[in-house]
Amino acid sequence: MTGRITPYEALLYPLETASWPAIREEAEHRGSDTRRRDQFVLLGGVGAALRDISPEDAPGDAVEEYAELLYHAYQFWSFGKRLYVLTPEALELLAASDYSLGSWELAAPPSCYIQFPEQRVWARVAPDSPFEPVDGCFVFVDETAPAPAAGAHLRAQLVLGLRPDRPGISLVSYRTDLEPAAAAAHAER
Repeated sequence: MTGRITPYEALLYPLETASWPAIREEAEHRGSDTRRRDQFVLLGGVGAALRDISPEDAPGDAVEEYAELLYHAYQFWSFGKRLYVLTPEALELLAASDYSLGSWELAAPPSCYIQFPEQRVWARVAPDSPFEPVDGCFVFVDETAPAPAAGAHLRAQLVLGLRPDRPGISLVSYRTDLEPAAAAAHAER
C-alpha cells in the first residue's frame, strides 16, 4: 500500500537542505545530542527554523507544538524517513475494544511516521475545537532520555487536518517513559 503525501513532504521537506545539515553540524560542534529534545531545541539552527515555520502571532502553546514538530521531523529525517502505512484492516484490529497484545514487547525503530487510512480516525486538539481527520503520527522512541534507567522514552505527535485547501495543520503531542517489556499492559490500558 502506498502512502499519501505526509506532513513532512507537504510542510517540512525544504528543511532537508536549508536546516537539517546545519543543525547536525552545530550539534556536533557543541557536543549536543539531538535525540534529547531539551538539547535539540536550544540549538541556534532550530530557533531559526522555528521562526521560519511559526506564524508571527502564534501563541506560546502553539510555538511549543511547532518545536515538537521540528523535533519529530528532524528525527524522522535523521533516522531514514521510515513511513508505515496502516491498512483499514490493521487499524480496525488495533482499535478493537478487546485486543490482547499478549507478551508483545516494544521494539520500534527510533523514528517513523505512521499514516492512518484516510478519514478513518478523527480527533480534536481541545474540547471546544472541531473534530479533524488524523493523517497519522510521528513516533520517536529513545532509551537515552530522560535517563537510561527510565526504560524507553516514547514521544508521539498526531497530525490533524492535513489537506490541500488548508495552509496549516493541527498537532497533539504525547510523551511517556515505559519499560519495553511492559508496553503490552500500557497499550491495553
